[in-house]
Amino acid sequence: MGKAIGAFERRLVTGPSAFDRWLERLRAGDAAPTQDFGPDAIRGAILFAGRADCIRCHSGPLLSDGEFHMIGVPTAGGGAPSDRGRLEGIERLQRDPFNAAGRYSDDPQGTRAKVTRATAPDPDAWGRFRTPSLRSAAATPPYMHQGQLASLEDVIRFYDTLEGANDLDHHGERVLEPLGLAEGERADLAAFLRGVQGSLPDPALVGDPRTEQPDKNAESGPKSAVPGSSNPGSGT
Repeated sequence: MGKAIGAFERRLVTGPSAFDRWLERLRAGDAAPTQDFGPDAIRGAILFAGRADCIRCHSGPLLSDGEFHMIGVPTAGGGAPSDRGRLEGIERLQRDPFNAAGRYSDDPQGTRAKVTRATAPDPDAWGRFRTPSLRSAAATPPYMHQGQLASLEDVIRFYDTLEGANDLDHHGERVLEPLGLAEGERADLAAFLRGVQGSLPDPALVGDPRTEQPDKNAESGPKSAVPGSSNPGSGT
C-alpha cells in the first residue's frame, strides 16, 4: 500500500511557472517583465533573494532547503507551542516497522536505511518543521503547519514584523529579525510567490478515485471500476 501511494504521489507534479519562463529569458540576457511575470513580481524576486533573505531557507529548484526550523509562528489556539514537531517525527520513524531500515525494506543496508538508523531524537529538534516548498504555495492556503495564517499576505506580514511570535528560546531560529518592509514591498513579494505557481497536475489524478474512469485501452465496452468496487471482476 505504501508503494502504491508513493507511485501516485510521484505523479503529482506541477509544470513550469511564470517565474521559470522569465528566468529562462533572464539567462538569455532579457530581464524585461512578461505578461504573466510583471514588474512587481520581478521586484519581489529581487527582494526574495536579496534584502528580505527569504532564500536563506527557501532555496534551490523547490524553493526549500529541506531542513527543519522553528520560527515561532503563533499557535492556532494561542498560547505556547505544544507540538513537538520533528522530535516526535523522529521517534515515530524509529518505531515504524516500515521504515527504510526495517524488515520490509527493499534495501535495509542502503543509504536511506543508514540515515534512518543514524537519525537520533535530539531535543533540539523540538518544535521544528521542514521548510515547505513554495512551488504552487499560492494555491494551498491556509499556511503553517496548523493553518494559522490565512493568506500569503499574512505569512509575509508575520516574517516582516514577527508580531505575535512565540519566544524563540534555544530551540528557535537566531536569524529571524523584523524586516521593516514597506507595504508595496510586501505586495511585491506576494506577486513573486504567485508567479512561482505552475500548472496543476492532471485533473484525473486529483479527482474522486471512487469515480469510474473510461478504459482508454478499449474503444468500447463497460467502464473499468476501481479495486474494491461492486464490479465482480475487480481486484487488487
